[in-house]
Amino acid sequence: MSIIIGWLYFVMWSCCYYPQIYKNFRRRSVLGFSFDYFVLNFTGHICYFVFNFSLAFNTSIQ
Repeated sequence: MSIIIGWLYFVMWSCCYYPQIYKNFRRRSVLGFSFDYFVLNFTGHICYFVFNFSLAFNTSIQ
């Protein structure tokens, strides 16, 4: 159950970008797109990846 919830969380977090990208493409403008949001969310994805990678492959953390 924990693995399913983790993957669901990852997929839903990743999908949050697509509506804004689609809207910007249709308008041919980046009006309303926050660069700070992008940087902070990208940093969050990197930290989440490092955390999960460490838990999966580092035996001393396990």
